[in-house]
Amino acid sequence: MMTRIFKSGKVSGYAIVWGSPENPDLQGEYFTPETELNIPDELPLYIGEPLPENLIGTSKVEADGHGIYVSGQIEPHINKFGVDIPVGYYHALQDILYLASIGSKSEVSDDGWIIKFPIIGITLTVTPVQPPQGDESEGSEGIE
Repeated sequence: MMTRIFKSGKVSGYAIVWGSPENPDLQGEYFTPETELNIPDELPLYIGEPLPENLIGTSKVEADGHGIYVSGQIEPHINKFGVDIPVGYYHALQDILYLASIGSKSEVSDDGWIIKFPIIGITLTVTPVQPPQGDESEGSEGIE
């Protein structure tokens, strides 16, 4: 999944890509448009684990025919080590950072379909559960 991080701090890409039993993620599970996600209007954006000290901005998500598309804004902040991090830092790392959803699987079928997954946040991570699948840079246009 391609993630774009612009110098302005805007970030966009897919946090979830719809799958199937034939196309699961690295844990053998998959989301479909029928997965119950309970998405709020705005979600926190983290780097790594969803901890208060890892909060780097906000994001909005929208479901489309390909998956869950994220549009977010990284804000300048001080990291957990007390270092002032400018948004350009993340732009420089965009080739190794991927968007991922944070939630808790509350129901999974025997074939790996994630039936219910309440999303509580979005994270930038170097270890996505869904492997990259071609150029997914084009996504929902309605999120700003």
